[in-house]
Amino acid sequence: MDKFLKIVVEMKRFIVPLAVVLAVLAVIYAVPYANLSLASHPASTSSKASAASPVTTILSTVSPSAVDGLVCLAPTTFTTTCPASPPTLSGTLGSTLTVNVIAVNPGSLNTFDISVLADQGVLSAPATSAGVSVSPTFGVVAQVCINGLVVVSSCSSTDGAGVVHVVAGSFSPTSANQVLFSVNYNVVGSSALTTVGYQAGCTATSAPDGTTCVTLVSAITATPLPETPQTALFSNTPPPTFFGGKLSWTHHLSLAKNAGVQTFTAKVTNPSTVNVYVQVVVSGCGDTGSVCFTGSSAPTLFAPGVSMAITFTAPISSIAVGLKFPFVAQIMYGSSATSLPLLSPSTKSGSFAVVA
Repeated sequence: MDKFLKIVVEMKRFIVPLAVVLAVLAVIYAVPYANLSLASHPASTSSKASAASPVTTILSTVSPSAVDGLVCLAPTTFTTTCPASPPTLSGTLGSTLTVNVIAVNPGSLNTFDISVLADQGVLSAPATSAGVSVSPTFGVVAQVCINGLVVVSSCSSTDGAGVVHVVAGSFSPTSANQVLFSVNYNVVGSSALTTVGYQAGCTATSAPDGTTCVTLVSAITATPLPETPQTALFSNTPPPTFFGGKLSWTHHLSLAKNAGVQTFTAKVTNPSTVNVYVQVVVSGCGDTGSVCFTGSSAPTLFAPGVSMAITFTAPISSIAVGLKFPFVAQIMYGSSATSLPLLSPSTKSGSFAVVA
């Protein structure tokens, strides 16, 4: 059995049609197709990838083209479709989180080779058969490597910490929208925001860059099908909030006396146990609806448990004189100053009148 799996893994590197490979090997070794499943092979937690390379997350938010399929990471509420944009997953410390790897409009395929990458300090899949669940459509599981440890057959040079690598195939072509496999993570850490994506450094893959480790093999041409990878985000810390609902501004704004700007001061607190970057955004329109404004603070680092005031300005047009401006203040946040994709549920609303 081990010899059989080794040959399958070696041959799939040449992208030989899996149906042909397996049919020939099944005859030679008389191994029943039904027995080739993940459950039938004991897990090994002692063998490590011989040459694990540094892992790199690939973040993709690009929509697929009309001819490309889509491979996405999504919560279990998605099975045959993908979210419109990378979803934000969550889970409390000590809980489990299952992430589906879904193919939508993939084309006719019989093999996939995908490496999912997450921060192992936050999400860690057990390096056993419990770490992944492969779709029964792909009954021949040729390779599973989790965190650089062999579960089925072997690991590859791109495998390592945080990488869940699965290679599986089917005797029959399939083009259905479906879950290819699921990763069963343990939530072992806290993060304001981290990416669940794909390993990089592979060659001749289905991804537009040819190196992101997502490959679906055509059952017709035995070449990689064009696919667009879509990632996910993970956050499990409480969001920053307006401290005591505090936001101050000039209620009767004289453009002449205030140099044509409205000044806002927001008091914000970070109740989480990790650092977060915060940006306060205020926007509104005059009561005629034709004159609007927006203003935002610079991204500001908040250490765990810290509360502080952020002051910033928003320009107000001279044609706003005589108008009243209702507005809403919101908090965007994330794990870096250049990535603030999360929106806090904490908001503050108000209004001000503009005079000359």
